Amino acid sequence: MTFVKGGVNGYGCDPGGIDFSGECVCFREYWPMIRFYNSQTSGRGGFSLIEMAILLVVAGTVMLGAISAIRSQASKTRVEKTQQALREIDDALLGFVTATGHLPCPDWFIGVAADGRENRDSATGVCVNSLDNNQLGLLPWQSLGIKPMDQWGHFYSYRVSSAFTVNGGYTFNSNGDMTIFTENGDVLVSDVPVVVVSSGPKGLGAYVMSLEARTKIGFTNATMRERENIINDGDNTDNVDPRTFFQAGDDILMWIPPNTVKLLALVSNWLP
Repeated sequence: MTFVKGGVNGYGCDPGGIDFSGECVCFREYWPMIRFYNSQTSGRGGFSLIEMAILLVVAGTVMLGAISAIRSQASKTRVEKTQQALREIDDALLGFVTATGHLPCPDWFIGVAADGRENRDSATGVCVNSLDNNQLGLLPWQSLGIKPMDQWGHFYSYRVSSAFTVNGGYTFNSNGDMTIFTENGDVLVSDVPVVVVSSGPKGLGAYVMSLEARTKIGFTNATMRERENIINDGDNTDNVDPRTFFQAGDDILMWIPPNTVKLLALVSNWLP
């Protein structure tokens, strides 16, 4: 039987509906109950405002966690790629020694364009136009045939002991003049002839390309240890000794021991 609103006095049944006795039955007394049941169930197809708010909070928390995990993984990947790039720089520098018998001069832009090539005087064969007695500047990436910047778009800084930049400038008894320290100030390695520095994610004190010119990122928030790794081109008085470097902050360092350079020069017939 089909119940409908209507019929006698607004209540009734489908005129065609009959009960088992064959008579039309009117459910006047049941109609209010039927209307109450319908009013309680008609809105159960969706969420209440409270349920919706809880759902949004949970979904937001999950999304924030996922975004944080993705960012953390992306940052880790960039660090790993920069470490791999530094290993390639290591290989390129040793290849340079094999081909020439010495390490390349820095690239810098004092009176000359910074073109990624080592600043070497073609007549005298010595390093020129760089900082710290022509031992400090940016990595000469063009001369080495490698990429110029780390994964954050920062140029690598580069320092080399001058004796190791010319043939005949060093012997098998020679050592570099640089020392690498831990962040706590303990000596990690000494007598290093060449160091390459990536300024890491923050890039404090690093050089970047801006409007086709090289500009330096500010380093106000750099720690004292990090400042020791930042090139002093007149604005970093905290770098009192350019021969010292620290494994500090988010900086990533690469260096080559002196014996590695000397042995390679020896087997390549550059050293007597």
